[in-house]
Formats: sequence, C-alpha cells, structure tokens
Amino acid sequence: MPQHNEAFLARHADKGEWKFNEEELKATLPEPEANLVKNVLKEKGLLDQSLPLKLDGLKRCINAAGNIYDRLPERAILVSVDSNKPRAELSQYVITARIAQLESKHKNSDKEKRVDMLHVDDKEFAKLMQDEGTDTWDTFAAMMPAEGISESAAIAREVNAVDRPGVTVPGEESLEQAAARYKKVLSELRSRITSENIPVVIMGIGHSGPLSVIAHREKGGDITEADIPQFAEMFVFDTNNRLVKREKTEI
Repeated sequence: MPQHNEAFLARHADKGEWKFNEEELKATLPEPEANLVKNVLKEKGLLDQSLPLKLDGLKRCINAAGNIYDRLPERAILVSVDSNKPRAELSQYVITARIAQLESKHKNSDKEKRVDMLHVDDKEFAKLMQDEGTDTWDTFAAMMPAEGISESAAIAREVNAVDRPGVTVPGEESLEQAAARYKKVLSELRSRITSENIPVVIMGIGHSGPLSVIAHREKGGDITEADIPQFAEMFVFDTNNRLVKREKTEI
C-alpha cells in the first residue's frame, strides 16, 4: 500500500520588506542558521534585492522548519509546493533548506532522520496555492485605516460576511472554492506521488485567505481575529485531508 503521512499547509512568513544586512542577520540568528539564510539568498540571487519578508519572517521560517522536522517520521519523502508568489516562495526556500541542515546536524544522533525532498515546481499546483480570488477584499481592507483594526480582524470580517450559503461575490471564485483548492492540492499530490515503503509528507506554503475559510468551516460559526492563521502557522491534516491540529510558529 502507498505510504502517506500527515500533511502541512502553512501561511507564508511575516510579510514586509528587508534589505539584506549581514550584521543584522547574525545578531538575530545563530551563526549556522544565519549562514544558511545568506546562502539561500545568494543562491536565489536575492542578496542585493529588497526581500518580500521581514527579518522576523526569516527567523520564523527557521523555527517552522524545526517544528516540521520534529514531526517527520525517521524516514520520509517531503514534498513541498508553494504559490510561486515571492513571500510564499522565499518561505519555502528557507524552510526546506533548514530541514536539510537539521538532517545533516542530527546524523548519528537520537534525532537522526533521513528526508528525501521533492519540490513541485508546477504551474498547476502554484495556481492552486494562490490566495483567494474574490473582489471583496478591498472593501474590508479599507476598514483597517478607517477603523484602526488589524489585517487579521479585517480578514475575519470578510470571511464571516462572505463565506455563507447563498452569498455570491464578484471575482474569479468564491471563498469556498478557494479553500477547496488547498484541499485539492493535498489530494492531487497524494495521488500522484506515492511510495510503497517510505511515508510521503506534503508541505504547502500559501496564504491567509483560503486557510481562514478552512478555519471558519472547521469552527462552524463566526471566526475572530484570533482564528486567522498567523505567519508560518501550520494547519496539520490527516491522510483523509481532515484538519486535526493547528501549530503556531513563534519567533
């Protein structure tokens, strides 16, 4: 029988801008992790560019990788996918690179694991991992400066107002369809990437809209600001694509 394990869908790390500064980086992260981030940025040609993540976001990616590594079985195939948007893409780069670093670090120890990694760089899956495609967000985004509320509070208002039976919205899709896309990623990858003996673990890096709808439907009622996925928060799904746990990633 093909072996599959739990899957992770996460929001990208802290959005914002940061220009690479080696002194700041080394003051924020231990040397091995700082060197890892620098090497990832160098490899991707991003050292001289304004990054789409804050420095805190890069640190959160390092911590998210540690959380994922701890949950992996001793032998695993880790399949990663992202929306191909800069924030999600960079989050995925750093997380997977850190998991590889941890694999090497823990060799011949009681935390040793063997992790084969496969990144699905496919336009079909990148499209499935996009943020929600309704045209309602601008209305709720305007409430942030007008009422002094947070982005998470505005997202919660949008989801509560729009993700209801009988409500139709302008745009490419409904919020329900956006959430269904994320579940489809899990189903499609599980059907296409199989292994007879080694557990396959899926990790998708996406956006707050579809994940917030998943949270809304799981709660079965109105959500609040606290229910909106935080940066790099992991939604953990079982092999039947049921949400079984949420894990926040601290800085």
